[in-house]
Amino acid sequence: MADETDLETYKAQLEQVEAALLIDENNEDLLKLKQDLLEVISLSEELEEINEIPEGTGDEEPKKEEKHKWKQGDRVQAERKADGKVHNAKIEMIADDGLTCVVKFDNIGAVEVVQITGLQAATESTEPSQEASSSTTNPQGQQNNTQKQGKLTREELERRKEIKKKKLLKKKQRMKDFEEKRESEKNRWQSFFKKGTSGKGKGKVKGLNKKSIFASREDGKGKIGVGTCGTSGKQMTSYTPASQYMYKK
Repeated sequence: MADETDLETYKAQLEQVEAALLIDENNEDLLKLKQDLLEVISLSEELEEINEIPEGTGDEEPKKEEKHKWKQGDRVQAERKADGKVHNAKIEMIADDGLTCVVKFDNIGAVEVVQITGLQAATESTEPSQEASSSTTNPQGQQNNTQKQGKLTREELERRKEIKKKKLLKKKQRMKDFEEKRESEKNRWQSFFKKGTSGKGKGKVKGLNKKSIFASREDGKGKIGVGTCGTSGKQMTSYTPASQYMYKK
């Protein structure tokens, strides 16, 4: 459940980054963050698929085939002791204990007593089946090979899962570092701006005035829309008419 929540969060972050890139499409940090987010989303989805594989896949022993109930007259394949190969044959008789039977091999005419557990369904071909012979003579070895293949398959799944987890953690760390760096720069600028606009003399940044140059005077006597750098509303400079200083005859 947590992984699904993280995946949705990454997708939401990706949408935000893509929106920011519409304004600043050449921002290297945003482009890198977008690439990291895409990789994190891809790895998260792959891990989710691997985690959905049922536990024990590949390790379970192959299911044992159901025992076939043979009867007299059935055509089967049985191993002939003389050559150790499997031939098509016909069941002539089944022992009372149900463990052995008498079979007659096709094209040979030989009759032998064989274990019922070693019988297989007959094929159309009357030639010895090397594959069937190998399976019959060494069933345990075949089972071991199947288990080994299954075990290797499970190990491969676990190996891939670990690789993807490591990649995902590395990408998450890079994203975390990026976010911390961005947050640090944001806090540093906010701190600088607050100092510059503080009313106190101490720590005030020279030349940084929060008040607009077009602001009106507080007493309401200033003219609106005239930029005077804080001197708006002052009376016009008074002067003495020049006629008072003219030479009178």
